[in-house]
Amino acid sequence: MTLSVDRESIMLGENVTVRCILSPGLDVTVRLRITCPNGSEVSRMLSSPYGAYTYVFKPDAPGYWSMRATWEGNDKYEGCVSNTVGVVVRTRVSLEVLATPSITGVGGTVIVYVTTTPPLANRYLVVAYISNRTGTWTTIGSFETGSNGVLAIVFKPSETGEYRFRVDWVGDPAYTPASANSSRVLVMAEPVTPEDIVNMLSQLRTLEKQLGEKENQLEACGKTVSDLQKTIAELQSGLASAESRISSLEKQLAETRTTLAEAESRVQFTSILGLVAGVLIGLIIGYLAFRRRPGRSGFAGIPVEQ
Repeated sequence: MTLSVDRESIMLGENVTVRCILSPGLDVTVRLRITCPNGSEVSRMLSSPYGAYTYVFKPDAPGYWSMRATWEGNDKYEGCVSNTVGVVVRTRVSLEVLATPSITGVGGTVIVYVTTTPPLANRYLVVAYISNRTGTWTTIGSFETGSNGVLAIVFKPSETGEYRFRVDWVGDPAYTPASANSSRVLVMAEPVTPEDIVNMLSQLRTLEKQLGEKENQLEACGKTVSDLQKTIAELQSGLASAESRISSLEKQLAETRTTLAEAESRVQFTSILGLVAGVLIGLIIGYLAFRRRPGRSGFAGIPVEQ
């Protein structure tokens, strides 16, 4: 009997598919034994008419889960035990690092707080720092978290500059690795006095006020831009309408020109026809008038016989 899993490492909340092959393929029921990370064991009875079994389950705790299958046998075949397979179930970890105060003096105290989610109790985290003077990370040490997954260490800077702190968790079979940085800490040459803090807070409020004014100006500019965009859209719509009307007028003008050309052609034809008719009528009248003269016969001037 052979046992296998579709994946050997999953995240907590994902499913595991276990496959068992019994050879020869008998129509029997086998027992799948699952050992949890805490050492407890659960069993599942699997049935298949062809000796091919599949079981899907979702581990509910991080750690290493092992599985094996057994069959007790019958009157024709001896029982058997499969190989043991396992899957590592891990939980994704996130860290949050807070360094306080944000301003201190050389030789002052900076407290670095670290919280882990989910809480990593009694785990070792590596803490390091970097300053703008060195530009490289320097390890402070490896420190153990408390039972609530929180770590707090004290750091005393020996030089001025801007400092940041990084905390690394290397991970284990139950929890994924994680890393996080703190915000900057300014270390000044002189210790920070309460008066300095008051002045800095005053400057900070002034900067916040100026920032608020700039934000209001930016919002007003944004509104103006929005109005201009709306006006442009209206003008573009009016322009499109005007272009449509111009196109219609051009079409009407072309039709009018065609009609006028046809009318001119008819007038010319009528004028020519009238001229020809006038000449013919004149000839006919002349002819008739000439024939009524006494002693003349037509146009030849021959005397009429008595």
